Amino acid sequence: MEHFGVDILAEPINKYGPPAHGQQGTPNDVFWGAAMLKDREILNSPAHGDFYEYDSLTGLWYTVTEDKLATELHSLLVDIDRKTVNNGSLVQWSNLAFRNATVRTQRGCREDRQAFMEQKTRHAQVANGVIEFVDGKPVLMPFNPKYKSLFASPIAYNPDAKCPEFEQLIAHLRKDDQSAIQRAAGQFLIGRNLTQRIIIFEGEGNTGKSTLAQIIEAIVGGQACIELRTEHLKGRFEAYRFHQKSLLIGSDVAHDFLLQEGATELKKITGGDLISAGKKGSTEVLHINGDLNVL
Repeated sequence: MEHFGVDILAEPINKYGPPAHGQQGTPNDVFWGAAMLKDREILNSPAHGDFYEYDSLTGLWYTVTEDKLATELHSLLVDIDRKTVNNGSLVQWSNLAFRNATVRTQRGCREDRQAFMEQKTRHAQVANGVIEFVDGKPVLMPFNPKYKSLFASPIAYNPDAKCPEFEQLIAHLRKDDQSAIQRAAGQFLIGRNLTQRIIIFEGEGNTGKSTLAQIIEAIVGGQACIELRTEHLKGRFEAYRFHQKSLLIGSDVAHDFLLQEGATELKKITGGDLISAGKKGSTEVLHINGDLNVL
């Protein structure tokens, strides 16, 4: 009570019982798990097999390992012992089994089965907020955990910014092609393959294809991009690489890039199918929405 305060303690005690029970004062692992995560925006995604915590400064959700939470629990017990009891009565219980069991109790307490599984709304997360489209017009909104964003553009949105160098880069193209490139880049920024299409830049050398791809990657953010390897797409673990990614890029690819056997998997990846991804060294299976963009 000294450490948490009476008001803060009331809710977890009502839900999960007192902090300790029995003649030995054995800690109640469910209570301590809830106390550790009290007032933290954190959830557990069964589909992804991870805890995620929201950062209000960036507007993004980040994975938190169970090992990290177990260490935080130990630090909490040490801190309470030092500040209030000062006799090691709490820390003595902080063995590996107790810490791991305590963290595991929060899988169910913090479970959100739909988190990161539902198709996100048509918004674009940027460095200074979230762009929503109201009546077809972009409106900058403040960060909010409801968007369930795992990545964002590193560039701040400025509706008055001009891009003369970019316009010059694509000036030699037909107007229809200029429009298509900008629309594709907008879809990449949203992070969903709304059109269920693969975008291919094809043409003569030194016409700006690689430069365009690099610009798009810089705007979308490297955190959301990963190399597309068609020759590995049928591999058991390849899809796991796409975890928390939205844009797959094949840069300066060989002439037979789309003739590889694995290229047939691109329809799943871009067509809205649910993809099962195996993780090396684990029986864990991750489920990924097949609405990834491909360039």
